[in-house]
Amino acid sequence: MGCQQTESSSQVLEAMNWYFGGRECRMVTFVDDVASSLAGQEWEVNVIDANYEEKKYLVYLDDGIVSAPTPAAGQTLVAINYSPDDTAEDIALAFEADMDAAGVEVMIELDGASAEYQNKFLGNITAEVLTNAALLTFASEAVGFGGSIGAVAQGGAELSTEQSFTEVTSDTTGSLILDKIFSGGNASITLTLAEMTTERWKDLVGNTFGSIVTVNATELVGFGDDKLYKSAFTFAGQLVGHPIRLPNSDRSADIIIPKTVPELASVNYSGQDIQGAEFTFSALRDTSKPAGARLFARGDHSLI
Repeated sequence: MGCQQTESSSQVLEAMNWYFGGRECRMVTFVDDVASSLAGQEWEVNVIDANYEEKKYLVYLDDGIVSAPTPAAGQTLVAINYSPDDTAEDIALAFEADMDAAGVEVMIELDGASAEYQNKFLGNITAEVLTNAALLTFASEAVGFGGSIGAVAQGGAELSTEQSFTEVTSDTTGSLILDKIFSGGNASITLTLAEMTTERWKDLVGNTFGSIVTVNATELVGFGDDKLYKSAFTFAGQLVGHPIRLPNSDRSADIIIPKTVPELASVNYSGQDIQGAEFTFSALRDTSKPAGARLFARGDHSLI
């Protein structure tokens, strides 16, 4: 139709919001129920939602007889439905199914009677109250931290990749390349932060390759001997970029480096130029992710 408008180009201006940190991850181990012995066991599950804000749930084991607990203000109640005398493995399966049905923002992996649940989004959460589930066993697997790293200077961020190949030739075909065998690669994102606050000095420098030193109750951020010979995985996190043009619910064009440590390259000090801190986030191979997305990925990162 003549009135229909169509785009003549799919090009975009892709300004991004950037987040750096880690996801909270913990494990619960269930036991066999004996005549509804587990009914009413309750515990808190605090998550970070797609808007990078904390969301709180109160989870309880419901045998179909016990009365539901009263959640605190701001909490959402989630019932884990099971039958009296169910095995620990059955209850773990019910936990996975009912948490998913309630839309709780966690990824769950089962191992028999144990369920590991990891937040889908990075960030620090309020400490969870677990004392009302004394018959269950809980363990902390990873502590969530981080959040938005603030405004990025003019010029934005840049994703760079490198690939290495071994060229296949033969004596009879001379220098003609018969094939290329992929032998590895890497990826990195560089950006300049326009808001290098004291907290970002701590989060991106002091808590990574640098250090936070306390002298007479005063904190200093610096570089020294403290992190010599330590693995980067000790203080690595993930970097996520989300296009400003899209709602937070649409993560189809997000960029993620699942495991990385920010490397501070330079900070300018000037009375004329806006201060900026240039960082490089180099990808580390994260074997907890699918083989094809262990360095970086584009798309809905909450799925991995």
